[in-house]
Amino acid sequence: ITKEWSETMSRTVKIGIIGLGPRAEVLLPSFFALDDVEVTAICDLYDEPIQKILGVFSKNGKPAPKTFHNYHDMLALEEIEAIFVPTSWNSHLAIAADCMEAGKYVAIEVGGAASLEELWQLIHAYERTKKPCMMLENCCYC
Repeated sequence: ITKEWSETMSRTVKIGIIGLGPRAEVLLPSFFALDDVEVTAICDLYDEPIQKILGVFSKNGKPAPKTFHNYHDMLALEEIEAIFVPTSWNSHLAIAADCMEAGKYVAIEVGGAASLEELWQLIHAYERTKKPCMMLENCCYC
């Protein structure tokens, strides 16, 4: 094990969440269970989901994250390394590309591409930034 690898593996990774609907609420306790992950920022267009998610933080004894209504403002935070995007399907890819362009790793929920052009935008974002985008899926369909 190299010193660089060891230091990387022993630090806390700070993440942000864009889109605070039911999927974010369900998965948030999974983030809390990871000792080396800290959710430091959350974003939604509306106040109600932000307040609801802040309640989940409080209920789990976690410090309140920074809150945003505009995800571009959240992406400007240098300390955030990765973004989880459980937004509506029609917004995943554009947000993912913006995250990659901001230098963040990104994980998106399934779905999202409504056209080949949207997929190419994501591919081009990766080619420019070399920041991976992972589609989260827990089922395989035949």
